[in-house]
Amino acid sequence: MKNTHSLKILKNLHSVLELAKSRYQSEYVPQDVVLTAQFQEDFRRCILKSTSNKIEYLQHTTILRNKNGQVTYIPNQWFVVASYFVDFCTELLTYQRFFLEICKRKCLSKPQMNEYALTLRSMPTQFEKDEFLLLALEICKEKFPNYENEYPQVVNYLWRFVSDYSWWAGSKAIDRGDLYVSPLLSMLNLVAASSSFAAEIVNLYATDLELRVEVDDPRNFTEGLRVKEGIPYTEEETSEDYIETLPIESEPQKRIKISISAASLERFHSNL
Repeated sequence: MKNTHSLKILKNLHSVLELAKSRYQSEYVPQDVVLTAQFQEDFRRCILKSTSNKIEYLQHTTILRNKNGQVTYIPNQWFVVASYFVDFCTELLTYQRFFLEICKRKCLSKPQMNEYALTLRSMPTQFEKDEFLLLALEICKEKFPNYENEYPQVVNYLWRFVSDYSWWAGSKAIDRGDLYVSPLLSMLNLVAASSSFAAEIVNLYATDLELRVEVDDPRNFTEGLRVKEGIPYTEEETSEDYIETLPIESEPQKRIKISISAASLERFHSNL
C-alpha cells in the first residue's frame, strides 16, 4: 500500500481534474478487461456495506441485481476508466464536506443549503463571501491545527469551488449528493442515460480507502491490462494555484506532492 499521509490539507481541484483527463486520454487503451479475484472481493464488500445488491462477475462483464431482481449489466471497462478519476472524485467529495460543515455551522436546513449554494454560485455579497472564508478558516484551524501556513490557500480553493463551477467542470449545486455525476460523465465522454453507474463506481472508489488505494493504477486490479505510457500516477500539477484576497494576512507554503490530501484522508477515517 502506498503512503497515504499528506502534508497538504487540500489539493488544487482544477489541477487534479486536468491531470485525470490527461492520464485518461493518453494512457487508456480500449480492450476487454478481466478483474482480479482480490478486486472482485473488495468491490463486493464495498457494495454490501451500503446496499443489499447481489453482484456476479463474468469474464468481461459484471452483473448487479437489486433487491427487486432488477439487473444492471456493467462492462468491466467501466471499472478501469472510473479509476482514472478517483483522485478527482476523492478530492471533490472532500471539498463538498467543507461546504456542508459550513452549512451546519450556519444552522441551515436542506432547502436553505441549496439556496445558499446557489447564492454563492451566482451573486454573493461581500459580507457573504467574507463570512464563508472566515468559517472555512475556522474549520481549518480546528481540524488541522498544525497546518497554519496552508490556511490561505485552502480557503481560497474552497471559495473557487463554491463560486466558480467551471473550475471543476461542475453543473449540479454543491449541496447535492450526486454533484459528481455530471463532471465525471463529461470527462469520461459517456452517455448519461445509459452510463451513470460508471460515475457511481468512481464514487464508491472515492468513499472506501482500501479501494481508493487499490485502484490508483488500473494494472493493480486487472489481469494483463495494456496501457500506454503516460503521466506518472502520483504526480500532481500545481502550476495553477489560485489565490483570492483574504480577510486575513498570511502567505501559502508549498508542500510535497502526494496521492491523497490530509483532508481526504481524514474524511476516509471518519467514515470507518
